Amino acid sequence: MNAVNAANMVLELGGVQPALAVEYLRLLGGQVAPDGTVCGPGWTARVSGESYPVPGSRLRVDRVRIALTGPQETVTALANRLRLMALRGGG
Repeated sequence: MNAVNAANMVLELGGVQPALAVEYLRLLGGQVAPDGTVCGPGWTARVSGESYPVPGSRLRVDRVRIALTGPQETVTALANRLRLMALRGGG
């Protein structure tokens, strides 16, 4: 990958735990490296997450950050697929 084509994107998804985000990346062709990085065909992802309290409640909401690196076209397509996978219906 040359520097002209390289892209970095951080995707934040609410209601998704880090383990689930890693599973989504695996379903999209990634393999988990020993350091926790997920590497797929032409892309690399680092996953981190936190749990936030819901004001006025004892509930907590998960939020995951996925840092994507790869060619612009690949990173954009991967981010779009991840957003679709993470969609949750209201109710």
